[in-house]
Amino acid sequence: MVEGKDKIAGRECWILRLKPKAKQMPWKQLWVDKKTFIVLASRDWTAYNKIKRSMKSISISYSSPKTAQNSAHQKKNPIALNENRPKYIPNGFKLISSTDKKQVYSDGLYNISICFYIPNSIKCPNYKAVDWGQGLIYVISHNGKRIAIIADLTDKEITRIAASIPQ
Repeated sequence: MVEGKDKIAGRECWILRLKPKAKQMPWKQLWVDKKTFIVLASRDWTAYNKIKRSMKSISISYSSPKTAQNSAHQKKNPIALNENRPKYIPNGFKLISSTDKKQVYSDGLYNISICFYIPNSIKCPNYKAVDWGQGLIYVISHNGKRIAIIADLTDKEITRIAASIPQ
């Protein structure tokens, strides 16, 4: 949604509000340069409508763009299937990558990462959502292995995802 206009670093910008359909999800505001479409400022909001972090450009200069070289290693690999795929993922999120060690879901704005091997040396309590500054991390144990769900979600949503992972 376009919220209005502003000026950042001397450049005319659109102020955009990016909110997911689910109300209990975090959201974002972007200040986008009207001519170049480059993000000059942003504000990330928590699911509880509190500012989590913000960024604002104080000056900017543009140079001529370089053309990207196409290479064979840039091809996307097909998404691997994983028997540990959770039964529940919030509406709007889709699986974008999957290996035997990690799955990543995205709604186009935020990601949910599920890591299937967390060493015991990483100190994080099991079965408790912990704020790590950019969202929550929730660690569970399955068959002697620690699995972490990392996302910018509410405790209720991240706990629901964890409970839906097959044992």
